[in-house]
This record gives sequence, C-alpha cells and structure tokens, in this order.
Amino acid sequence: MDSKRVILALGTNVNQERNMKQVMRLLADTWPDMKFTTPKWTQPIGMASDLFYNCLAYTKVEETLEDFTEKVKNMERICGDTRAERSLNRIQMDIDILLYGDNKLHIDDWQRDYVQELMKEIEVIKH
Repeated sequence: MDSKRVILALGTNVNQERNMKQVMRLLADTWPDMKFTTPKWTQPIGMASDLFYNCLAYTKVEETLEDFTEKVKNMERICGDTRAERSLNRIQMDIDILLYGDNKLHIDDWQRDYVQELMKEIEVIKH
C-alpha cells in the first residue's frame, strides 16, 4: 500500500501540557517519523472552558483511513477522553484528522486562525 501524508490537529483543555506531551509520545511511538508544530494556546470555540493547547502533527502512514482513525481514537481514550468528560466541556484530548492523502477532512477546522498559522510551520519545514 502507498503511504499517505497525514496532518492531525491535537487539542486539549484539561491538564493541557501533560496531555499534549502524552499524546505526542503515543504518536511518536506509533509513527517514529511523526513531527509536531509548536504548541499554541487558544481561546475555546463554542464552549465555556479553560484555554486550549493546540498543535499539529504530521507524517506519512501506511494504514488505511479506517485503521488510522481507530488508532488515533484509541490514543484519545488513553489520554482520558470520554463522552462524560466531553459533556462537561473537559477535552482531555481531541485528535482530528485534517488530511489523509489527498483528502481534506474537518473542513471547518482548516479555516481556524491557529490551524492556518500552524500550517505555515509545516509548509516551511516541507520545503
């Protein structure tokens, strides 16, 4: 199978720095070539909560989209993400797949200022 370029948006509003370090370690342990942008503090969007700590992660993967999605959703759970926590606006870890191969996902997220800003880091590193 051909490898696919992926970009992930990582975000947490609870134990932010600890949760971000944990998910970065999980991602890098699973995909050793995984790279990360500089983490960025952002205001919550659409909820009352603490500040979010966001980062983009990117690499190439061999997994199908379904297998890749299952792996990152499992990493959310390892970081303590549950429906009960989310219902309280406590996002232990949210991992959104923004890009899988040529497929852009979570289209609304691409318009967010912090995503556009962090994408510039990826573009600089790529060239």
